[in-house]
Amino acid sequence: MSEREVLEKLILKEHVNVWEREQLPGKQASGNLLVEIISEHLEKTGKFPEWCELEMDFDGALILNTAPNEYRVYRNAEVLFLRYRIVKEETHSDSRRAAEAYLALCFRGNIDGIPINWE
Repeated sequence: MSEREVLEKLILKEHVNVWEREQLPGKQASGNLLVEIISEHLEKTGKFPEWCELEMDFDGALILNTAPNEYRVYRNAEVLFLRYRIVKEETHSDSRRAAEAYLALCFRGNIDGIPINWE
């Protein structure tokens, strides 16, 4: 698998196996490549992740392309046992900035134990 294929699987499934991790340079995820992958999905579908809906109960983030050059990033969290709500909302003018916000809100520096490298 290429680095890009591993990172796409990582960001979509939030998990890769040991062999796939070893395909990553320095066993790290390129933050810039993750942003590119998320941006491409956003441009195609208008949201990321594609399986998620704002009305769903979930702990994580969701990006919606709500208007031309408007991307809303929602952070949803469990506030009581099995009770979820939006705890943060940001608006960005381009998909790359929204993707960066998504990564910061969801993963705080690593995905499935794989550090995100921003160099």
